[in-house]
Amino acid sequence: MTTLHTLNRSPADTQLFKQLLSTIRVGDTLLLLEDAVYYCIKNNLNRTIQDIEVFALKDDVHARGIPFEGSDVKLASYEEYVRLTERTDKLINWY
Repeated sequence: MTTLHTLNRSPADTQLFKQLLSTIRVGDTLLLLEDAVYYCIKNNLNRTIQDIEVFALKDDVHARGIPFEGSDVKLASYEEYVRLTERTDKLINWY
């Protein structure tokens, strides 16, 4: 069973991210929304979450002016967000 995890809190909220890490599993997907797209700046995100596909909502990245070159995180449009929800068995929102 696969899960799409959406996270909207900035990297400053370390407690919420630790909770997410305790539940995320290999094969799950993480979608960064709103202020969580600031995780794209930190290159160590994919070292923390290995074997997890990580996306960031493109509009939120652009709205915050985050430089995206060299990031392992993939940009997702709203249409891709919908496709991510369709391809997973369940959704967990981290707010």
